[in-house]
Amino acid sequence: MSVRSKLNLIVFQTLIFSLVAALFGRLLYIQVLDSNRYKEAALSIQSRDIVTPAVRGAITDITRKEVVRQYEKMKKEGVTQKSIPKEKTRKSFTQANDDEAEMNDFIGGVYRGGGNVYRAGNVIMTEDGLIFKSGSRFIYQDGRVCQQVGSTYIREDNSVVVRAGNAFISNDGVTEKVGSNYIGEVNSYPSGSTTLRQGLPSR
Repeated sequence: MSVRSKLNLIVFQTLIFSLVAALFGRLLYIQVLDSNRYKEAALSIQSRDIVTPAVRGAITDITRKEVVRQYEKMKKEGVTQKSIPKEKTRKSFTQANDDEAEMNDFIGGVYRGGGNVYRAGNVIMTEDGLIFKSGSRFIYQDGRVCQQVGSTYIREDNSVVVRAGNAFISNDGVTEKVGSNYIGEVNSYPSGSTTLRQGLPSR
């Protein structure tokens, strides 16, 4: 082997040894001398809290009237609890009470099914299934509709119930509203969201 080849080999070995020594030096520095900083950095990316707002559109009723709006939209429009007029709040409570009274009138004076009846908002749960109140219509789960026109109810089978004062008059007989109770062929006793019904339904 020539002297020049030996010299090239020594330079190459020195270069390789220097690179390996630099690599081990850097590993020693990272693993031992500066380990706390890298430990904190590793822990900081291991878990993090990402807050994602629950984005949803407006909730509307069957007539496309907005019932619930997205909070962020209300906030952008400057609507807060204090900015809602008290008259509007009172009106919504009055509307809710009127809806409850209309639903109780329907259950006590118009509905002919048997068993106890339960209310949740504008939904009536019966032994026959669900009935949804939408405006002046009572829509049965199977698609039948009872329509209220003023003091007259047109039942799903086209029979008619007329309200005259506290009496509900139909071909089936008369149901009288006494206080909050309905007395007739089927007696109905509303109590909160439950209406207890006694007697045989006329079908």
